[in-house]
Amino acid sequence: MRTDLARALIHRAPVLILDEPTAALDSVQSAKVMQSILSTNATVIAATHDSDAVSLFDRIFLIEDHRLVASGAPEQIKKHPAFQAWIGENQRDLQE
Repeated sequence: MRTDLARALIHRAPVLILDEPTAALDSVQSAKVMQSILSTNATVIAATHDSDAVSLFDRIFLIEDHRLVASGAPEQIKKHPAFQAWIGENQRDLQE
C-alpha cells in the first residue's frame, strides 16, 4: 500500500481513496504521512480508526454497524455521542 500511496502522491492524483493510511505506523511517522497526503491539492477520502485524524479533515462521516450515524465538521463529530462512546471503548481497550 505504501508504494501505491507514494505513486499517487508523485503523480499528483486528483483524488486519493485511502484505507487506514497510517496503520502500523508510530505517531511520528503517521503525522509525516498525513502531512504529505494533506499537502496535496487532492480530494482525500480516507477510512480510518485513528481518532487523531478526525481533526485533519474538513468533513467526517461517522459509520457504525454499516450505517451512517453522523456527518459534519470535526468539531461536530467530536461531540457526537457515538464518537464519544467509541473513544471511551478505545481507552478501555488500551487499559486492558
